[in-house]
Amino acid sequence: MESGDKRRAHRLSIQLPARFKGSDEQINYSDAFVMNINAKGLCFAVRQEFEVGQEIEFQIELSPDEKVVIQTKVIWVRETAMAGEYMTGVQIIDALQPDAAKFVRFYAKKLLSMTEQEIKGGQEDL
Repeated sequence: MESGDKRRAHRLSIQLPARFKGSDEQINYSDAFVMNINAKGLCFAVRQEFEVGQEIEFQIELSPDEKVVIQTKVIWVRETAMAGEYMTGVQIIDALQPDAAKFVRFYAKKLLSMTEQEIKGGQEDL
């Protein structure tokens, strides 16, 4: 990429079951659906409004026999057309953590299995 361009990453539209905790005080996980992913993070829909900068712990089911737990930070929040629902973008905090590395490998494997046309259609900022 040329200097001056914003960082860009290919997003993959994918629905993955997930659970999250929005704070250390929250004992139980809440359910969420991941809508898309990239090598740096993910986007999910939820009926809870988070603040930019807030840290969220995710349990994500990559396959029926593989789950990962990753630490993320909210980088954007957008209210959807459905009242009380928010699309939230989060960035992985520590990509070197073993489960985060598994998540990135999962993303890379999915990306490599896509066609060139599918990839061009999914390029957006995160």
